[in-house]
Amino acid sequence: MIQSSLYLRVDMANACEITLLWIKDDHRTKGYGQVLLNAAEANAKKENCKTILLRTYNFQAPLFYQKHGYTIEYEIKDFPHGIVSIV
Repeated sequence: MIQSSLYLRVDMANACEITLLWIKDDHRTKGYGQVLLNAAEANAKKENCKTILLRTYNFQAPLFYQKHGYTIEYEIKDFPHGIVSIV
């Protein structure tokens, strides 16, 4: 069984936000994250979203999202202490 989660929120400004995309450690690097991201993007398109927002942390997956065409708009340093929140 593959353990993973995805939550996509749609707001009234036609923006979608990926608030959770998680793959269990032993299933990472096998393409499941890309499958979930593709599903989120397909749902966003179906919901007529004009943009997709997400936030990650410097110790999580910024390179994963950049690899799939997402750009860093800004970073919040020490949020929480010692960690960079990337939006």
